[in-house]
This record gives sequence, structure tokens and C-alpha cells, in this order.
Amino acid sequence: MHEQSDSRQTTQEYAIYLGKEIVGHGYPSGVGNRFFVRKGSRARVQETDSIPPGVKRRREELLGQESLVQEGDYYRLTRDEEFSSPSNAAGVNIDGSDLVGAIGYTINGL
Repeated sequence: MHEQSDSRQTTQEYAIYLGKEIVGHGYPSGVGNRFFVRKGSRARVQETDSIPPGVKRRREELLGQESLVQEGDYYRLTRDEEFSSPSNAAGVNIDGSDLVGAIGYTINGL
């Protein structure tokens, strides 16, 4: 008997928080430290003064591609996006700062 592995069954989904509010969902890509943030996830429009140049460039790139669109006080992802790490995803998609990914993510249900 041959078993097929389905990575969707083994990948844990993470809730993405901004403060105490869930603003989106994401999951590890399974390749290195890369991380996907799901379509519909929200991000704060206002960037902090400490935003790293690479995070600022990625936000601008996503805005230019209309992958990140403004809706009122927040941006919203229009499609799933892959990032180089959870920290990069957190900075781009949560609060426009130099945020460590582990701070912004919690495994769903925990």
C-alpha cells in the first residue's frame, strides 16, 4: 500500500494578531523559513519610524502590484503572499515595523 502525503494536512495554520485582535492567517511554506500570509489578512497602514528598509520596500512592492490595498484604516491582502520569514511577513503585514514573527503569530486553537 502506497500512502500519499498531503502537505495541506500537516501544515499548521497560524492566527495573525495585531494587539489582541486576529487580523489574518498564515502558514509555513515548508521550504526553509518561508511563510505565507493568506488573502484577506489585514495590515496597519501607518508605518513605524523603525521600519527596516527591506520591509518598507516589500510593502511598497505589494501596494504597487495591488496585492495590498487600502480599506479604511487598514490594508488588506488581495491574494496569498509568500515571505522570506515569519518576521518579514509580520513587519510587512502586521504593523509596518521591525517585529519578530513569533510575537505576532499564534497556532490556531492554542
